[in-house]
Amino acid sequence: MEIKRNKSKSICIHPWSHLAINPNGEVIPCCHARWKNPVSKDHATNVMGSIHKNNLDEIFNSDFMKNLRKQMINGILPEDVCGKCKYYEDINVKSPRQWTFKAPYAPAVEKLMETTTLEDGTLTDYKIKYWDLRYSNRCNMSCIMCSPMWSHKWTAEIKKLDSQIEHLDNKKKLAHALVYDRDDVMSMPKTLDLKNLDWVDNGIKDVEKIYFAGGEPLIMDEHWYILDKLDQEKRYDTHIKYNTNMLKLDHRGKNVIDYWKKWDKQHLFVECSIDETNERAEYIRNGTVWKTVSKNIRDVINAGIRISPIISVGCYNIHRLPELIEELRDLFQGNGDKVFRPTLNPVFTKAYSMSVWPDKQAKRIQKKLRRWEKKTKNVRPQQLKPFYDMLEKPHDPDAAKAFLRKSAILDISRNKNIFEIIPELEIVNTTYNDLYTRTKAEFLNSTYDDLYNKTKDEWNMK
Repeated sequence: MEIKRNKSKSICIHPWSHLAINPNGEVIPCCHARWKNPVSKDHATNVMGSIHKNNLDEIFNSDFMKNLRKQMINGILPEDVCGKCKYYEDINVKSPRQWTFKAPYAPAVEKLMETTTLEDGTLTDYKIKYWDLRYSNRCNMSCIMCSPMWSHKWTAEIKKLDSQIEHLDNKKKLAHALVYDRDDVMSMPKTLDLKNLDWVDNGIKDVEKIYFAGGEPLIMDEHWYILDKLDQEKRYDTHIKYNTNMLKLDHRGKNVIDYWKKWDKQHLFVECSIDETNERAEYIRNGTVWKTVSKNIRDVINAGIRISPIISVGCYNIHRLPELIEELRDLFQGNGDKVFRPTLNPVFTKAYSMSVWPDKQAKRIQKKLRRWEKKTKNVRPQQLKPFYDMLEKPHDPDAAKAFLRKSAILDISRNKNIFEIIPELEIVNTTYNDLYTRTKAEFLNSTYDDLYNKTKDEWNMK
C-alpha cells in the first residue's frame, strides 16, 4: 500500500474520514469536489450517494469512493474530482487537500489508512471525524453569485420573474441569462430540507470537527438539533466552524451566543461571509441589512467568541480589496486573533469572475494589489497568488456579457442599478456598448431609448 509514499503528492484524508452533505441530500467527497475545473466550473458533480437513499456504509464504500481511494494511493490526484486542489498546487499555493493533514484528528486517520484499506479501496473500518453540513437551502439572502441550490430565496425570485414573462422562449432566455436549469428550478420545492438525522445520533460521539454552512445555518432547525445534541453530550471538545451571513443570531427563542460561549476559542470559530460594507454589501449579498450585520458581529466579539470574515473575491470587489480589508479590520477589532487575516476565496462563477474586467483595468488592479501586498500584514502572499493568476489571464468576453446580462435582470427584479452602487464596473458596460440597458429593454419589451433615461425607481416589472 503506497499511502505514506504518496502522502505529499496525491493523498487526502477526506475519503477516509469525511462526510459532506449538499442541501438535496447528495453526499460528495468534499465541498471543493463539485466541479471538474475550478476556472471553467464545468458542472460535473461527484456524488458518492444520497443520505435519503443510502446508509453510511453504502456511501463510504460506493464504487466511486473505492476508485477515488485507489487513485490517490497510486499517486493520482484525479482532475475530475480534485481539480480545485490541483489548480492551487500547480500555482504553488497550499491546497485544501494539503491543509487536511493539519486537522487534529489527521494522525489517527493516517494510522487507520494503512490497516483498514483493502486493495480495491474498500474500508473495513472507519469513523466519520469531520462533518461538512449544508443541510438545507434555507437562506435569508439571495447573493448575486449564488443559485437556487443554495438559497430558497433565489428559487422564489426566479419563479416570480418567470411567471411575469409570457412566452416560453423568453422564459428560456431568462434562465440562460441567470444561469440555471429552468426545469430543475420550476420543479424545485419551496425549500430543500434534510430531515433524516439518525446518523447524527449514531455518530455524535465520534465526530471531532463540524463545519456548518448553507444556505444559512443559523435559520435551519437541523443545525439547532445538532447544537443541542452536542450540548447535551457536553462535546465541547468538538471543533466547530461556521460559515454564516450574520444577519440573524436567534432562532425559535434560542440565541446562538448562549451556546457558543460554552466552547473555548480554540474549538469554535465563526467565519462570516462579508464581501463588502454598507450599500455595496447590501447589493452583493441581497437581503443584507448592514446595520444589523455589523451590530451582530460586534455582539459576538464582545461575547469573547473568535470570529473573522471570509471574503468571496470576484469582479465586484477585487479592485478595492485593500480598502475593504482595512474597513473590516476596524470592524473586527478584538476578535480574538493576534493578526487580522481574513480568509479570501476566489469566485469562479463565470459572470462574477475576475476575467470580467478588461485587460487594461485588470493590470491596474494587479499592480495595486502587489503594491499593497508589500506593506500590509493583513494577508499572506500565498492568499493573493490565485488572484494574480486570474488577473493575468486574457479578458473573457463571454464572462463580461454574462455579467452584464445577469446584472441587468437582477436589477430589474430588485429595483437597483449596479453601476450606481459599484461605479467602477461601468467600464465593462461601456466596453460592450451598454449591453446592460439593452438587456433591460429586451426583457421589459421596451426600446433602448425609452429605458436609457429612466431612474432606478421606475424599474419595477409590471
